[in-house]
Amino acid sequence: MTEKQVNEIIKTPEVKAAFERIKLKTLPKHVKENYDKEDEEFEQQYSQNTNRKLELVRKEADEKIQQEKEARIKAEQDLMQAEQDRIKAEQDRDVHANTVRTTVQNMLQMNFAIETIKKF
Repeated sequence: MTEKQVNEIIKTPEVKAAFERIKLKTLPKHVKENYDKEDEEFEQQYSQNTNRKLELVRKEADEKIQQEKEARIKAEQDLMQAEQDRIKAEQDRDVHANTVRTTVQNMLQMNFAIETIKKF
């Protein structure tokens, strides 16, 4: 509870007096020093614990980022491979079509030649 909350909520003089007695500024010097020392130790422990947790979270985040980068690179490689396969398939189709066209032309020329020879 804050001092403001105590003054607003608590109306009993005895409770207000007890609250005044436990205020840090009214404590004996050695008690306040011990309190401050414990508070500092707690703060250091809390900070160390927080830093350890932050480091773990950062490490996990870095690992996830790395995994995502690797997955993106693999996806890009797969896409490039698919495009190369498509181009190769088109080239093979074109080569096959040219082969068929050439064969048909050759056959037509041979038939023409045969028909021409038959006429003589």
